[in-house]
Amino acid sequence: MEKKIKVLMCGSDLSNGGGVVSVTCSYLNYKKWDNVHIEYIPTHINGNSIKKIIFFITAYFKIVRMLCLSKVDIMHLHLCDGGPFYRKSILLFTSHLFHVKTILHHHTDYGPFFCASNRIKKLFIKKVLQTADMNLVLGECLKEQLVRFSPGIVVKVIRNGIYVPNVNPYNKNGFGILFLGWFHESKGFFDFLDAFTLIKDKIDQKYKLVLCGGGTQEEIDKIKEYDVEDRIYYIGWADANKKEELFKNVVINVLPSYKEGLPMSIIETMSFGIPNIATNITTIPEIIINEKSGYITDPGNIEQVAKKMELLLNDSIMREKFSIASFEKTKNDFDVIKQLEISNRLYH
Repeated sequence: MEKKIKVLMCGSDLSNGGGVVSVTCSYLNYKKWDNVHIEYIPTHINGNSIKKIIFFITAYFKIVRMLCLSKVDIMHLHLCDGGPFYRKSILLFTSHLFHVKTILHHHTDYGPFFCASNRIKKLFIKKVLQTADMNLVLGECLKEQLVRFSPGIVVKVIRNGIYVPNVNPYNKNGFGILFLGWFHESKGFFDFLDAFTLIKDKIDQKYKLVLCGGGTQEEIDKIKEYDVEDRIYYIGWADANKKEELFKNVVINVLPSYKEGLPMSIIETMSFGIPNIATNITTIPEIIINEKSGYITDPGNIEQVAKKMELLLNDSIMREKFSIASFEKTKNDFDVIKQLEISNRLYH
């Protein structure tokens, strides 16, 4: 019997929610790995600094023990910029001490992070990218970006994937205007609320804001300042089954974000035929074709977001047209099985 390839995967605790966790779960739930066994050790959890440090140190010693016992053939590390980048760099250099192949799976746009770094930090970032046996990125623009930062690195595009329904389940008569993700400034959450206040009296009163995700208590409390609580459904974080039920009544998804890798919220909603309004950053124009499957807006342009929301909500024919194009795009390019098959080949 052929020996199984032992993959140690590290990322956020699965209770944290968010797009990276969704991607991680797709790996852990996949049943058709070809002689691959994945062990998952989370290295980050939401909470205060002390909690995060203790959690990482505890995870680190578990990882070192596995490396010492030769229970790892490949390390697959999910990371973003900032703290996650530096934490995963520690794991990267540790794994190389044990001559273990390491894959860095990048989930963000490193542009602002790299440009804001001093000379020493930039050299360190380059060293991390060069040390990885493979850098995985979410789109062609992000591949070009990493190669500019660190020429000669090994980098490959692997898109986030989702399970796409067999037929387009879009409900053109739904009531939900969805925001799916973290309620952060960087995600454009408050731009979303600002845009809605501009059009709330210009659209059918049946339309409600559906807030699926979470944030700090301060961010959640700030929602009350918008005086639209009578038109809000707050869902909190939702698992796949709950999202599926939720999407049945959503007519559009809005993500006026300032910073993304490849947003799972866009891919997930498009797989249900839901038209999107999102910003012209990183990989988003690779997913949404402006005025064919959704609308692309400029980051921070609240009036533009409001105008596109009003247009779509008042035009069911346009929504149906975008719905068909959105569903076909995800079916062709973002089916999770196709993406996991690519990872399967990488492990070998």
